Amino acid sequence: MQEQTMTEPVSNKRIIKYLPYVIFAVIITVFHIICYAVFEDDARVIEQLPSSLWDIVLHPIATTCSGWSSRILINPPIWIFCAIDYRIWMIMDILIWLYIYWIIGKLCVKEMTTEKSCVLMLLLLLFPIDTSMSVGCIVTSMTYIWPAAAALTACMSIRNMLDGKKTGIIKSILYILLLLYATNKEELSVMLTMVFFFAVIRLVIDRKSNKKTDWLIVIQFIVSFGSVLFHMLSSGNRDRAVTENIAQVTGLAGLLDKLDMTIFAQYQRLLFDFDFLFISMCLILFTLICLVTKGIIPKLVAVLPLIVFVLSVCADGYVIKLFFDVSDNYMPMFAGYYISEGKYGMATAWIQLAIYIVITYSICYSIVKLGGRNKRTLLMLGILVAGFCGRLVVCFGGHGWQRYSRTYTFFYFGIILVTYIIVNLQLGKLSIRRKDILLTVLIMTAMFSQAFAYVNMIGYLSENGYW
Repeated sequence: MQEQTMTEPVSNKRIIKYLPYVIFAVIITVFHIICYAVFEDDARVIEQLPSSLWDIVLHPIATTCSGWSSRILINPPIWIFCAIDYRIWMIMDILIWLYIYWIIGKLCVKEMTTEKSCVLMLLLLLFPIDTSMSVGCIVTSMTYIWPAAAALTACMSIRNMLDGKKTGIIKSILYILLLLYATNKEELSVMLTMVFFFAVIRLVIDRKSNKKTDWLIVIQFIVSFGSVLFHMLSSGNRDRAVTENIAQVTGLAGLLDKLDMTIFAQYQRLLFDFDFLFISMCLILFTLICLVTKGIIPKLVAVLPLIVFVLSVCADGYVIKLFFDVSDNYMPMFAGYYISEGKYGMATAWIQLAIYIVITYSICYSIVKLGGRNKRTLLMLGILVAGFCGRLVVCFGGHGWQRYSRTYTFFYFGIILVTYIIVNLQLGKLSIRRKDILLTVLIMTAMFSQAFAYVNMIGYLSENGYW
């Protein structure tokens, strides 16, 4: 009888430990079941499928690099999964999401507790999952979510480096192979090049105290940079950029205008397009600043992004109409000759730039205030910079100003990583009452995010007759 009572608390603890995973799995599964439909890119791929499985494998390899894109490792699996029963993809995609949950925990936390697991679950639920199916469930998820999972796994080498652990040969080979797959996505190639560049700098700095060099990190940096060159030199990508520029932005002045257009469009989406994940990060940072810091200055600085967001919502789109020439395809008004031809001229361009600088400073200030002045905080800022710069890759095509939510996927995962690290740093310092306040904010934002995802996805499918 005594032995039975001893084992009951142990089994209850195990159940509670895995309960967040179960809840997350149920939410993701329900979304997949309710929102699955064949539309957009999925439908186009299925229409073009060759008759034999062998041709299905060879066809995208032969045509993607020379005909349209350089994604020679990402596209073939997409064709295969479009050719077989969609339920196989559905099961795999749910497992990938659960794996992302697990691998982020491994990357950010040395010892996972139930409390930390719940926080991670709530932060992952902030991810706008409808974006992972925005132009076709199979194509979009396998182009963005699956490479993201591979990238997170490849970054385990950095976790081992920080912990002073040596990565085994088998794991090293696995990380390099997954890195090759992940960097076959243009945005990730740039983002991971920056991440491993920062890691190499960390190796050089630490070499004074530790004469051993982690060559895996160096190799991963070379592989990532090589992937960037591969994308740049791909004839398919050049053809695609030329086609889209001719079709959509004829007469574009050049690279400076593209960068201007893309950077301004990114900030517009994050601040004025109701980007709930970004606003949630700002809200969580502000909440933590209020809970753990003294004085009014940190709170005033941390609240600035929220003020801009509230004013934008209250203005009901007038902020966007004032600052952006929506009727002219978000034509750049800051760089090159477009500034003189812009609808509102240079003054509004400088106002935009000033707002974006202030918001960027506010976020960096909050992260440094909460994380401290150390290498870990530099790493967090580096992740955000890498994610932001990775998305700039779209400026080389004709979509710089078109703020497709799916192209922010990798930046979103960077936001989740950084927010999770910061929350974990402060979690142990909070009293029970203050923890309850933080968890209330996390739960409410997660619920709103999931509600928006369902409404957006179901509304889109219904309006277009896919559902």
